[in-house]
Amino acid sequence: FCYNYLKPLKYVLSEIKKNSSKIHTIKISWNVMSEKKNKKNWKLKNNLTGGVLFNYGSHLLNLFFPIKKKLNVSIKIDNILFKSCKFSVKKKITYNFSLSNISNTPHGIKIELIGKKYRKIISNYGSKGPAVGFKLKIVSSKNQNNKSNKLINLDAKKKIDISDLYLKTLNNFDKIKKNRLRKYKNDINEGLWNTYLLEHIQNKIKKIV
Repeated sequence: FCYNYLKPLKYVLSEIKKNSSKIHTIKISWNVMSEKKNKKNWKLKNNLTGGVLFNYGSHLLNLFFPIKKKLNVSIKIDNILFKSCKFSVKKKITYNFSLSNISNTPHGIKIELIGKKYRKIISNYGSKGPAVGFKLKIVSSKNQNNKSNKLINLDAKKKIDISDLYLKTLNNFDKIKKNRLRKYKNDINEGLWNTYLLEHIQNKIKKIV
């Protein structure tokens, strides 16, 4: 789950933790460019161990719900099975997920933190890759005017690439293993948590279709 190390997404988690705006709803959209020549790509088809739900959904669920807890999941809309799906997860905050493979713009990740005081939009729509081009937009809840519009680029001196995130993931795993940290149990069930949750969502979608 390399996206856990992407600083704009870590910023999102810190905002949720602080909750200075009294966040009640979070909207997450992840649109990935789909080309006809990639029809057999594992990321597009569930029978090739992919599909938007298992591929992108696993990253987002691990990001927002890393600890095993009981979650209430509801399917809101399902357009094309495993190529486009929408579902909600209810905790203290309502999380609305939208995952799609699309051929037209906008491509990228967009996260809206909706609170009583203001709404924060973190997005890299229109960027050249999933790890670059993130912007922050803050809208006041009172007058709906833009409060600010700035780039979130905490690694301005260094270009972030997916391979950099992979290395951070491996380095962190290596550090945990070497130090034999107590919280690391080396238990297969730790890795299966997301799979259980994804299969639960998948089964609910199948009942609708």
